[in-house]
Amino acid sequence: MPKLESGGGHFIDCDQAQSLDQLTAIKARLAPSPSHNRMYRISFHQPGRNIGFAPTVALVMVGLAFFASDPVTAATQILLSGSIAQKCSIAVAASAEAAALMLDDGVQHVVIGTVLQDCNGRRGYTLEVFSTNCLAAPVGAKLLTAGSTQGIGYSVEARNPTNGGSASVVTGLLANTCTGQIARDVTHALIKDEISTLYINYTGIAGLDAGVYQDVVTVAITTK
Repeated sequence: MPKLESGGGHFIDCDQAQSLDQLTAIKARLAPSPSHNRMYRISFHQPGRNIGFAPTVALVMVGLAFFASDPVTAATQILLSGSIAQKCSIAVAASAEAAALMLDDGVQHVVIGTVLQDCNGRRGYTLEVFSTNCLAAPVGAKLLTAGSTQGIGYSVEARNPTNGGSASVVTGLLANTCTGQIARDVTHALIKDEISTLYINYTGIAGLDAGVYQDVVTVAITTK
C-alpha cells in the first residue's frame, strides 16, 4: 500500500492504483499552513515486491517542502534642517550735550551719544564713524557755520565693551582722516545689548564769528 510520510514521522496510506497526478493532488490537500513547515515523502511498499518506480516518486515529492520567506527591511532617511538669519543692528542715541556745545571755552571732552549694538554673526563687525564736514579744507572733522571761513576742528573718541577683542578706548578718530575710522572692531563674538559711548575732543576758540556751528557724525555697522 502506498504511504505518504510527513516530516514528523507520520504515514498516510494511499491507494496503490493512484497515478502520480493523483498523488500530487493529495500533496496539495495536505500542504501545511505557514506555521507548520513539513516535508512529505511518498514510498511504496508491498510485501515481497520491490516497486521500481518508488524512488522516482520520492524524489519528486521532495519539492513539497514549504519554507517561510525571510523578513525584508527597508530604510530611508529624513533630513532635519533649519537656519537662523544673521541680524546685526545698532541704535544711536544723541546726548543733550551734543546740541549745546561750549565753543569758546578751552579744552572740551563732551559725550555726544551712545551706540546700542546687537549682532548674532560670529564673524563679527565694525563700527565706523563719518563726518559730514570732514572733506572741507583742512581735511578732518570740524564744526562750521554758514557764511564764515572759520571753524573748530575736533576728533571722535569711542569707549567700548571689550567682548570680541574690542579696544576699550579708541581716540583720534576723524582728526585728519575721513575714511576707515573704526570706533569698534568685534571678532568671533555674539553681541547682545552692548553699548559704546562716543565723545568729541576739541578746544574752544574765543572771538569766532557769530553763528551756529554744526557738523553731523554718522555711525555705521559693517558685518565681516
